[in-house]
Amino acid sequence: MTVTGLERDPSDGWLVVPFPTPGAFEAWLDDHHATEPGLWVKFAKKGTGIPSLTLPEAIEVAACFGWVDSKMHGVDETWYVLRFQPRRARSSWSPGNRELAERLIADGRMRPAGLAQVAAARAGGRWETSRTTGA
Repeated sequence: MTVTGLERDPSDGWLVVPFPTPGAFEAWLDDHHATEPGLWVKFAKKGTGIPSLTLPEAIEVAACFGWVDSKMHGVDETWYVLRFQPRRARSSWSPGNRELAERLIADGRMRPAGLAQVAAARAGGRWETSRTTGA
C-alpha cells in the first residue's frame, strides 16, 4: 500500500500514518510488517468527522501480523497516536492477548508472522505466563 503525505516522528524516525479503515492498516502491514521497526498510527478523535480506524480495530489488525501496541500520545484536539511494533521475542502474553490471538486463529485471520509469534511463545513457555498473575 502506498500512503501519501507521510510524516515521521522526530524522536524515533518512525512513520506516523492515519488509516481511514482497518483494511488500509492491514494492507500497510501486509507490505511492511517485516521491514519496518514500528509505526505510529494516527487516530482521529471521536466527533471530528474524519474517517479513522478505531483503537480496537487497530489492535486486532496488528495482532494478525504479530505486532503489539505500546505508547499513546495526544497530538492535538483532533488526533492522537499509538505506537505499534513487532512483538519482542521474549515478551509475555496477557490473557487478553492470548484470547485475541486464539480468536484470530479460529477466524482464519492470523497471518504467518502472527502464527510464528504464537508458536514461539508456546514453545518458549511464554504463552501461559501472565503479567496479571506475576507468573
